[in-house]
Amino acid sequence: MRAISLVSKALLLLLMGLGLAPALAQSEELTLEWVQRGASPHFVYFLPQHYRDTPQDMTSKQIGTALECLEKTHALLTQIWGDNLAGKTEYFKLASRQEMGQVTGFLAQGLAIPSRSAIYSIHACHVHEVAHLLTLPDGFAALNTFWIEGIAMYFTWPSLTCDSEIPTPDCPYRDAIGFYEGHSVHFWAQKFYRDRSLPALSLLINGDPLFHQLDGQHSYPVAGSFIAFLLDQLRVEPRQFRQFLEQASRANSNAGVLDAFRLLLGRNLGSVEVEWHEFLETWDEGRLRAVPTHTPYGGFCRTERTTPLYRPL
Repeated sequence: MRAISLVSKALLLLLMGLGLAPALAQSEELTLEWVQRGASPHFVYFLPQHYRDTPQDMTSKQIGTALECLEKTHALLTQIWGDNLAGKTEYFKLASRQEMGQVTGFLAQGLAIPSRSAIYSIHACHVHEVAHLLTLPDGFAALNTFWIEGIAMYFTWPSLTCDSEIPTPDCPYRDAIGFYEGHSVHFWAQKFYRDRSLPALSLLINGDPLFHQLDGQHSYPVAGSFIAFLLDQLRVEPRQFRQFLEQASRANSNAGVLDAFRLLLGRNLGSVEVEWHEFLETWDEGRLRAVPTHTPYGGFCRTERTTPLYRPL
C-alpha cells in the first residue's frame, strides 16, 4: 500500500497551459491511499484502497484485461513512434470525474503527467493518455495544444479497447482511425467543414487561445483529423513527424512552425490544408463502418485475447 500526494498546483497549472487537462476542479482536495493491484512489463496498476468490495472495485480479470490493453497500446505506439520512456508507467484508476477533480485538481477523464510517467484516469485503459506519454517530444512545454492533442487523438483507436468483432456504440469500427463521441475524427471535421465552422489551421498551429476557446467537440477531432490526414493520406512517416514536433516545440512564432512544416513536407501548410478539405468533402463514414478489415502496423488493431496476459496481484 502506498500514499500518493496531490500533484503540485504549479505543475497542474503548467499542464493546463499545455492543454493536458481542460479545467480546474471546483471541489475539495482529496488525498487517497493507493494499492498496487497489478503489473505488466511497462505498467503498474493502482486502485484506491477504499474501492475494495465496492461497485467501484475491479475484478482480477478486469485488471488483467486493462493491463493487456495498455501493453497492446504501448507495443503499437512504440513500433510506430519509438519509445521515449524509461521505466514503468504508474496507472491510477479512478471512478469518476469528480474524484479526478479532487485528486488531481482537474475535472477531466484523464491526465498524463510526463515528468512522473504517470496517468490518472476514469477509464480502465486510457489509450489517449498513453499516447500523450509516448508521443510528447523533449521540450514539449513549448509545443502547442493542437499538435499535442492531435497526435493523441490520432491514436485513439477504438479497436485497441474492443474485445469483440461485433460492432457496438463504443466500438463501431475496427479501422485504425481516431474515434470521438461515436464517430471517427474525420466525420466530425467533415461536419464542421460543411457547416463552415472548421477553423483555419493558421489560427491553431502556434499559441493556444483559439484551441481552448473551441468546445472539445470541435478542437479535439479537428486536430486528430488533420494529423490522421498527414500520416495516413499523405504518408508522412511517424518518426519524421516526430522530428517536426520537436522543431515546432522550439519555434516561438507562426512563421517558425510554418518553416518547420515546410521543411517536413516540402510544401506549405496552406496547400496541404486545401487537400485536407478536399479529402473531408469525399469522406464516407458509412464505408468505414461497413468494411472493418483495415489492419495496419502489423495487425495491432485486431483484438485476439481469450484470457488476460498479465496476472493481477
